[in-house]
Amino acid sequence: MKNPVTSGSRLLRTASLALVALGLCTAVPAEETRPARPNVLLLLADNWAWPHASACGDKSVSTPTFDGQAMHRLGEAANLWGRFPAHLQAYPRLLEKNGYTTGYTIKGWGPGFYKGKKNSSVNPAGNKYESFAAFLKKAPADKPFCFWFGSHDPHQPWNRGAKFRAGLDPDKVEVPPYVPDHPV
Repeated sequence: MKNPVTSGSRLLRTASLALVALGLCTAVPAEETRPARPNVLLLLADNWAWPHASACGDKSVSTPTFDGQAMHRLGEAANLWGRFPAHLQAYPRLLEKNGYTTGYTIKGWGPGFYKGKKNSSVNPAGNKYESFAAFLKKAPADKPFCFWFGSHDPHQPWNRGAKFRAGLDPDKVEVPPYVPDHPV
């Protein structure tokens, strides 16, 4: 069986080399300006456990967009009720310093502690908004944005009805040996 992480890494390297080659072969007039900076929309699934990703071998889900960086790189900030270290640079704050409008809705970084002498008084995800629509109303049209959408949808109690389970096949779920195999 192929290792999904290795296969993904190989694909990423091949795609990157193709983009570099394309860039080298494309003539760009000297007077052309830099392209507009892209908007960034981050979608997070709260209470999503690490093994439940296709990159980790879970056959019951397909998560190509979420497969990526390991959380341990964040140190204490990756732990529930941990502290967000002052030395860590949160990407929304870096983007904000570079002209982006930033914000989040529902759940930003946390639960944890980010306020303190050396830390910011603002959530590392940015300022909180009622919704993405409310953020867009206040965001200047001439500036790029970075928005963090922290959904609670996969959170317990997972009993929101059949439409939320559409596309999931319970027969493909592999129950770990330390968890009782029970219909509930």
